[in-house]
Amino acid sequence: MKKLLVLAAVPALTLTLLTAPATAVPGKKVTGKNVPTASQIAGVFPALKGNRADVARVARLTLSISCQWGTLYRGAGLSAGYTTRKAQPQIPVVHVTESTSAKKANTAVARFGNEKKKCHRTGADPYRVTRISLPALGDQRAGYSVVTRNDAGGPLHVTVIAYRKKTRIIHATVLSDTKVSAARTKKLARLVYRTGVK
Repeated sequence: MKKLLVLAAVPALTLTLLTAPATAVPGKKVTGKNVPTASQIAGVFPALKGNRADVARVARLTLSISCQWGTLYRGAGLSAGYTTRKAQPQIPVVHVTESTSAKKANTAVARFGNEKKKCHRTGADPYRVTRISLPALGDQRAGYSVVTRNDAGGPLHVTVIAYRKKTRIIHATVLSDTKVSAARTKKLARLVYRTGVK
């Protein structure tokens, strides 16, 4: 699986990262301990053993996950991607951000729960969305899985997890060649939440 090609194949899942200047510290409460380590991710996805965690501080994180290309939320914090030098059956990305208010964070996570209604499409570009069950953690949670097509015309599975604890949003996305099992999804959900709120 080629990472850039796979990301390009999912127009509804895009992100813009702007690195914070050295003098600016938005989302400063979010630290390296709030994103999973490479070995912790490998504990969820054994095929990623030996992966590297690329962590970046962002002054603004904009996730456009709406089928209408609307902005889901803006926050500041850390973004972590996990990659290996070999073909990856899964590509996980974790974002931990602080919103400016609990109300705004609540609205953002609530929008995750509405994606099933907004994004279901059929035809030349199928985009099947199914809600998924997540462990009852935090103040709010939402999750769903998406099946669409990759650049080669094969299935591309996208798993989306979101939690909120006060003003903090923990968001994880996994791109996969095959469906991520419910057990593995819940294991990842517990990991990203518990590290995200440390």
